[in-house]
Amino acid sequence: MTQYKIQVGSWTKLPNGKVQEDTRDIMEMMAERADSRVEGYNPIVGYKWYYMGVKWNEVSVYDEALFNTQSLFIPYEELQKMLNVPKEQGMPKVSSLLNTKLDCRKADGSVDEELSRAFQEACFEQGIIEGVAFNLPFLFVTEDRDFITWVDSESFFDNHENKQINFKYSRTLTWEATVVEPTTPEPVDEMVDICGVEYSAKELSEALALIKAARK
Repeated sequence: MTQYKIQVGSWTKLPNGKVQEDTRDIMEMMAERADSRVEGYNPIVGYKWYYMGVKWNEVSVYDEALFNTQSLFIPYEELQKMLNVPKEQGMPKVSSLLNTKLDCRKADGSVDEELSRAFQEACFEQGIIEGVAFNLPFLFVTEDRDFITWVDSESFFDNHENKQINFKYSRTLTWEATVVEPTTPEPVDEMVDICGVEYSAKELSEALALIKAARK
């Protein structure tokens, strides 16, 4: 059975090209799961809109399928099933990353290498042998092998028996800032004309100081 993940780029087709009674509720559910927001416009039930999705961190209804990525399509009936999951049940959390799989793609289909790196670091902390490939979209951790494997086949990923998970992470930023002291510019050495000959004012000043010192 395909497990659907709501993320930026996820989209669906509205039944009969119209807003449904539960469309607004589904939009709010999608926004919550994609860490996004719902557009300010409240779509009226029965109005003609063909698509709904998470575009640019906002869940909205729209007419043109210009930005729809087929791999991020979720059937409307599947979204209804997600909506009907009791809130207290929610999405179960996992403490061990064994027997899990992770889709590391961004909304545009490219690989989120930072997500892949963070997941593999978390696996290493649990004693699972760390992987080194960050440019492939699908990661697996199987208990019998106790290390990370990765593939680029979406069909293989969908059919794999491991539990698909969402993986959120944060990084602590450690920093230090120091003041840059302004540099004092060197004074400009003016030239002094004496009987048609130019002398450095600095050199003349030094010469006069030496003469004064010699006369003492």
